[in-house]
Parts: sequence; C-alpha cells; structure tokens
Amino acid sequence: MQKFATTIKNFRQVSAWLYRGGQPKEEEFEQLKALGIRTVVCLRWNMNAIKKERALAEKHGLNFISIPLSYWILPTRKEIERFFSILDDEAMRPIYVHCVHGADRTGAFCAMHRIKCDNWTADQAYEEMKQAGFHRFKVHQFKWAVYGFAHRLERERRNSQRTSTLSQSKT
Repeated sequence: MQKFATTIKNFRQVSAWLYRGGQPKEEEFEQLKALGIRTVVCLRWNMNAIKKERALAEKHGLNFISIPLSYWILPTRKEIERFFSILDDEAMRPIYVHCVHGADRTGAFCAMHRIKCDNWTADQAYEEMKQAGFHRFKVHQFKWAVYGFAHRLERERRNSQRTSTLSQSKT
C-alpha cells in the first residue's frame, strides 16, 4: 500500500480503491480530491454534520453518500447491503469511507469488506479494527456485528455451494 500525504485523522488505505479514516475537515476535502477520490461515504448519524459535509463534498466535485449509523445500535442488514452496493459500483471508485474517528463504525464496515472481498477471517478483520483505534470496551456491538456478518456470509456461501453441487449432480 502507498503512503499518502494527508492530515485526515486515522487515514488508511484498505485496497487499491478503498480508503478509510476520520471526519475530514473542510480543507481536507481538497486532499481527498487530489488523491483521486470520487466518492465519500459518511457513516455519521448527525444530520447537521451530514448536510454540511454534503455541501463540502459537492463543492469539491465529489460524490457524497450518507449511510447514517447509530453509534449505539448494530447496523442493519439493509445498511450493510447498501454499503456493499456502493463498493461494488466501479463508477464510484476510489471511495473514502468515514465516521467521526474512523475507528468504530468505519472499522466495522471495512472489516466486513475484508471478510467478504479479501477472504479474511473475522479474527483478522477484528485485529485490523483494533490497530485502527477501535474502542472495543465502549462500542463492542460493532465487534458483534463483524462476527455475525462473517457467520452469515459463511453460511450463505456453504448453502450456495450445496445448491450448486445439487444442481450439478442432477445433470
């Protein structure tokens, strides 16, 4: 992974086209643009902050998508699916995803990406969350969300393989 000159708190590169970190300040939107970011995904809940950020992103020619996640409640399946639909859209890439600190909500969603797309285990993804500052004693529900996601994904993959095997054996 490349090192980038940015002042954004907790900025990290996840993949060739996915970046994560904390809430960018007004002047840091220009840094995102200079890095080639096309889309900013905000996981913050505060509607006033979202409105202000949308204006800043659009001012800098960036797509802005809000998936407002509560800091205290598990993310829903719908929120997770929406996140992956954005990541799957190549026209949106490169993507910067953030919350306030870039550690908890961002950490959980990037961990889910690692599990689904990079075939990481939940333990590997959780270790990366901790390295990026995850507040494991304060918001442990995001750890549960990551492990629950990994379990569901594994079950879905097993069921898909089973269905595929059954289909092939009938032909």
